Amino acid sequence: MADIFTPGMENWLDELNNLAEGQLLPIQPDWNAAPNSLKAIANKPTLAAVATSGSKADVGLSKVNNTSDAEKPISTATAAAIAEIATGFKNRIINGDMRVNQRGLPASIIATNGYTVDRWGYDASSPGRFAVGANLYTWDTAPGFPHYLAFGAQGAYSAPNDHAYVVQQPIEGDNLMDLLYGTPAAKDCALTAWVRSSVAGTHSGAVYNHAATASFPFTFQIPVVHTWTLIKISIPGNKGSAITAGALAGLYVRFNLGSGSNFLGPAGTWVAGNMAGVTGSLSVLGSNASFGFTGVQFEVGTATSFSYRSISEELAMCQRYFETGNAPCMYIAGVSSFAAYDRVNYKVTKRASPLVKCISWQYFSAGVNTGFTPVVSSSNVGNFDYRGLGLISWNGWCGEGRWEASAEL
Repeated sequence: MADIFTPGMENWLDELNNLAEGQLLPIQPDWNAAPNSLKAIANKPTLAAVATSGSKADVGLSKVNNTSDAEKPISTATAAAIAEIATGFKNRIINGDMRVNQRGLPASIIATNGYTVDRWGYDASSPGRFAVGANLYTWDTAPGFPHYLAFGAQGAYSAPNDHAYVVQQPIEGDNLMDLLYGTPAAKDCALTAWVRSSVAGTHSGAVYNHAATASFPFTFQIPVVHTWTLIKISIPGNKGSAITAGALAGLYVRFNLGSGSNFLGPAGTWVAGNMAGVTGSLSVLGSNASFGFTGVQFEVGTATSFSYRSISEELAMCQRYFETGNAPCMYIAGVSSFAAYDRVNYKVTKRASPLVKCISWQYFSAGVNTGFTPVVSSSNVGNFDYRGLGLISWNGWCGEGRWEASAEL
């Protein structure tokens, strides 16, 4: 193994032994000194000079900051993530990704006024103008959003001036108090969504208040037909019109499907009245076209990435406004009675006392299931009481039927 050492190192083991025995060998003046010596000063590699100014930059620590933990700088993205955790409600839209569908909206129905998937309502001046459905078409889906809501016109129709056709979501006033609308400190907001249509060009929508006294019409571009497009709309704070606190609607976010001129106004400014979209924008209905959307977010400040919530959290937020369940099964054998009474408790406290419907209920009597409509005797934000009258020799409830409790805005 001697050939792996440089000249002058043949006796390195002897030198180590001498050191172990406490013998000190003479220091030579040259790093490349003769055998049987320790290496010394001359020709030794030099180290970089150490700065003596005391500056942290001189030693490569220019980004170190001796601030307290609370004052340490963080990135904008990290700050936004922390703020979302702190508030828990960055996106004021509920079910913006269309996952929750408690009413069981099928793939296609001919739309009349009312709610579709949870929290999204369809408002039309005449029925039958659109088919609506959850994942209505065999479209590919937007990135990260397997669910969408879509509308398909049932023939080209030019809406009269006083007709409106929109899909919209009302946002509860208590969820918007931090916007400070109606004050000089009113906050700017951002609306984002993935949209798609069979007609390309300039589409429109609007944000308007519950009193229908102030609207912000906006436009957005769909440059290519049948292609999902991410849109971002900046909405300046409304300093002139306050949002009423409470459990009523504060603002509506809507997309125009083909409204008449009375519901169209200028883009990019707050105007008086109830607007659905922008003058001169495309009409999905007039073009006999389709329109779909998902991933909707309305937030304070500038547009950020979509705020995903767990399905259990999203469902509970929807159930504040609408909840459905199966008819209760209350078994009592061998009892003859003319009336039955019971209570159904909601999973989530409602926004207000809901309207309750009992649908296709049945009771078991004389070996067969007999349909009946129970009477809802009382309803509040936590439960409803019902009674069934005229029941003959019943032996228990069948689990058939369901109920709906709606406290929608």
